[in-house]
Amino acid sequence: NCAGVAAAASGDLLSWTLSGEQNTIAGFEIFASLDGYNLEKLAEAPATARSLDLKPFALAPANYSLFVKAVGQASLANKMSPAAV
Repeated sequence: NCAGVAAAASGDLLSWTLSGEQNTIAGFEIFASLDGYNLEKLAEAPATARSLDLKPFALAPANYSLFVKAVGQASLANKMSPAAV
């Protein structure tokens, strides 16, 4: 899988960009973490999505690291973004 994903957070919006072959991606999984290691899955998004509104998750006030995982099509590797803080 030659795709990569990069995420950025601004206010209540998490957005991401995908580099590489779009057709190798089945969808995205979004995670939040307080320590950068223990991840909690927040949502799944379709392969066409490039942002997620965080308001519905009512995250407690804290400094979260947010991650976006590009889930590869069957038999292709998944790719995780660096943390968006």
